[in-house]
Amino acid sequence: MGTWNVKTLLKPGKVQELTEELSKTQLKIVAFQETRWPGTGHIKKKDFSIYYSGARDQIGQGESGRTSLGLKQ
Repeated sequence: MGTWNVKTLLKPGKVQELTEELSKTQLKIVAFQETRWPGTGHIKKKDFSIYYSGARDQIGQGESGRTSLGLKQ
């Protein structure tokens, strides 16, 4: 089990970068902070599933950082 402050996953290629880095570890469960994804959902990649929940910030101009959970398959 691990934790990682990813700062944002909104930039193109960040999810791919994340999964590549995680594949180098033996971690089965990782909590991600500051993903900045809106809403709730589930993303399934080849070797990982990512569950997330996010919300608009207080002034409605951006996505506030939220924690997501990644599970290695």
